[in-house]
Amino acid sequence: MTGLANAEAVKKQAQDEFHHNTKPNPLAGVEGYASEAEVIDRNEIPGDVEKETDVFEVPVEQEDSRSGNEEAERLLAKEDEIKMLKARLYDMEKEHDSLGKENESLKSQLSDSVSDMSNVKANEDEMASKDEDDSDDAVGSGKRKSSRNVKRDGELMKVNILFLHAKVTVIQATVNVHHRLNTLVQRL
Repeated sequence: MTGLANAEAVKKQAQDEFHHNTKPNPLAGVEGYASEAEVIDRNEIPGDVEKETDVFEVPVEQEDSRSGNEEAERLLAKEDEIKMLKARLYDMEKEHDSLGKENESLKSQLSDSVSDMSNVKANEDEMASKDEDDSDDAVGSGKRKSSRNVKRDGELMKVNILFLHAKVTVIQATVNVHHRLNTLVQRL
């Protein structure tokens, strides 16, 4: 700070000397009782038309306003594109999350179906072994009917499992596609 204050003081002193040396004192030719303390400095006169020139001023080069406008427009266009891509990425992430949840749900349904299928298979095997024991009994014919129903139920369960497995495969493929799209968008 003191260096700046010293520079300002030197500047002010140089300007004062310049003004005193170049301008004749209008009161110097007047005889009278006026002391030097009464001499008015031109810099202190309010409303004086003469302006002081700062010796440290450097002219500033002005940029071409058109090139600045083009640059600003280009930056705004890039910023808009970035905002659009971020919004698209956000939408894709939401869709990715929902597909992941659906995929987990289908996997749990598939595992439930597999356990149901194994239960049906165990019941079917149990019924088949009992059918052999009670083949001559009239009650055995009713058990055979229930055994057939169990077999049909088992076959339906197999179809349901295959269907669920196909759904899981499709969802996994969709998730992979969305993941690849996300990586492409992030590279942009």
